[in-house]
Amino acid sequence: MKENFFSQKNIKIISVIILVISFLPFLLLYRYVHPSADDFNYTNIFLDKGLIGSQIFWYKAWSGRYIGNIILSLNPLIFHKIALYKITLFFIPFLLIYSMYFIVNQVFTKLEFWKKLLISLWVISVYFSFMPKTSTALYWWAGTGTYQTGIIFFLFTIGNLIKYYNTKILKYLWISIFFLFLTIGTNETVMFMMDILLGMGFVILFIYSKKQTFIKNHKYYLILLFAALAFSLIVILAPGNAIRSSYFPNKHKLNSFYRSYMMFKENIEIWLPIVSIFGLFFINFIVKKQYDIAIKIFSINPIFLFFTSIIITYLGFFPGFWSMGAPPPDRTVNVVYFFFVFTWFIFILNLYFFFIDKNNDNKIPDFINVTLIIIIFVWLIKPTSNVSKAFLDIKSKKAYRYDRALNDRYRLIKQFDKNKAVFNTPKLKVIPKTIFFRDVTPNPKDWRNNSYAKYWGLKSIKAVDNK
Repeated sequence: MKENFFSQKNIKIISVIILVISFLPFLLLYRYVHPSADDFNYTNIFLDKGLIGSQIFWYKAWSGRYIGNIILSLNPLIFHKIALYKITLFFIPFLLIYSMYFIVNQVFTKLEFWKKLLISLWVISVYFSFMPKTSTALYWWAGTGTYQTGIIFFLFTIGNLIKYYNTKILKYLWISIFFLFLTIGTNETVMFMMDILLGMGFVILFIYSKKQTFIKNHKYYLILLFAALAFSLIVILAPGNAIRSSYFPNKHKLNSFYRSYMMFKENIEIWLPIVSIFGLFFINFIVKKQYDIAIKIFSINPIFLFFTSIIITYLGFFPGFWSMGAPPPDRTVNVVYFFFVFTWFIFILNLYFFFIDKNNDNKIPDFINVTLIIIIFVWLIKPTSNVSKAFLDIKSKKAYRYDRALNDRYRLIKQFDKNKAVFNTPKLKVIPKTIFFRDVTPNPKDWRNNSYAKYWGLKSIKAVDNK
């Protein structure tokens, strides 16, 4: 008998090909990354004040990110090893995959290992391939250490919470609260999204629970909510927030609601078809008619999860406009996009289960699967996709030449007479879009230049045209 093209074996092969295409260029680029901007600033403060002193400084002078500040202070540059900076960043994608696998493993307890792994890889692949800006998410410690670790801690929080509801073993609740503490302390965006998601989870629990026994059955969830509130107040009430907000005179405008909506609309028009297509393709062969999932979330009315995904995505844009009076930076939008991917995948799964419950038919026609595969490959190879940009940075040798230029700069700095006033460094001629964030400027008084110079023991540094 002729083997069906969409057999489990062939689907695994197709999936592996897609995932290799998706991940390989991002991993190869770690060889060429370099620190910039805030990386040097946090390192200098740590080297001057030590761990405790630097945390007190940041909490009082800039932000309440009690975990994020620690992560950025303990960055690889404190050891004066650029190679260690690259290696440390290289492990972040694997931690993201592992944390995603952890939560998938709690939901689909009886699925085969390879299916759970593919789900995890698939979600992270969609995130990497279409996030707004890869440099601030994957290749810059000040962005990666703050925002991606927040996502990792978030996934462990939810995964342990699910594990508690599956087993009723109390220690998993306390582990979940511990990771909640870590999550909220990384940055305000993840904190806000975490709080909103827990709040909407509370609403769904209340609707689907018996009202007379709600508190008795879900008292530990209430403890989690109060913990989230307490941890959030530590961040919000930090004295440094008032100082930082003084840099944004246009903050706290009522038009923040409208501007958030417009940015939401602009991005959702791009994200919605991408995430939906990728989700539909995998559901058909991974989930099938598996009712042995560990939690009941897929049996509720899809409308609740639809609005959860839409609301949390819209609200993700709001803090930036409200606190700064300006669009949130790309590193923040990256996080909003991740939460959309995460919640929309759950919605699609929920919709799928809800649909087959009603119709007893879980088979998506093969011609639809073929169409989905074609669309996925086209999206991945489009010039606008991060995968194509990453491949281009490697193929054109932009990443290599960028790396070589900065290595030459480090060598010249070591040879430079530190008693001289200004170290003139040629402006970078080649900028790889995928991994480049910022460099020193022609203005030696720029704070980035000052941080860079101090780290390398220079009196001053400026970028000059190399004619």
